[in-house]
Amino acid sequence: MALVFVLFWVVLIWGLYDGDIYAKEGTIMGILWAGLLAGFIFLPHAMIGFIIAMVLIDIYLVLKVFGGDIGIR
Repeated sequence: MALVFVLFWVVLIWGLYDGDIYAKEGTIMGILWAGLLAGFIFLPHAMIGFIIAMVLIDIYLVLKVFGGDIGIR
């Protein structure tokens, strides 16, 4: 489960450094991720929903950084 938290920051920083992710998009993803983390911490009965959302964000970022152009702008 810790992989979900670490992977986000590794891929986000890599994407920002490499130029695949713009600063505005990185900021939006960071805010969204922080909101999901707050929900994960403060709503323990709904943890699995927040984990699934975080995994989907990680998948999006991995595809964006390593998958080339996936057509999402």
